[in-house]
Amino acid sequence: MKWIWGEKSVEILDELNSDLRIILQWGLKYSPVDFGLNEGYRSPDTQFGLFKKGRSLNTKGEWIPLYPDKKGVVTNCDGFTIKSKHNYNPSLAVDIYIYVQGKPNLTYDIPHLSLVAGVLITTASVLYEQGKIKHKLRWGGNWDQDGEILYDQYFDDLPHLELYTP
Repeated sequence: MKWIWGEKSVEILDELNSDLRIILQWGLKYSPVDFGLNEGYRSPDTQFGLFKKGRSLNTKGEWIPLYPDKKGVVTNCDGFTIKSKHNYNPSLAVDIYIYVQGKPNLTYDIPHLSLVAGVLITTASVLYEQGKIKHKLRWGGNWDQDGEILYDQYFDDLPHLELYTP
């Protein structure tokens, strides 16, 4: 099946680093599952809003997790002191969602996001080896890239993919 980008995804593509655009264009062509782009560039203020989620300000003026297991924490990047890859312009990161017509419950479904992430990571590796791009791709379901997904990290961000230089 030949998938095409929706209007919002086209706008987000324009915010992305050229390597990320190339990976996503090829990935959409080969993915067995349709997907769209939810977010590319993120302002420092927007990032800080996400950073505060799952945290509270203590008496020393520090943002600390509400719970010891860090449940509810969305990101460790505040957008100012520690930048997210979303905070660069053009963006070095993108968040995706799954699109299956008539099935909105699959938008952030783990198996579908995992499959698309695998396609995109493989696409990036091939393009990198061919010298067509300068970065590889890291996925929020396997931050340490050890091949074990979801079970060996405290923070999963399955819609998130970001460029890195090996």
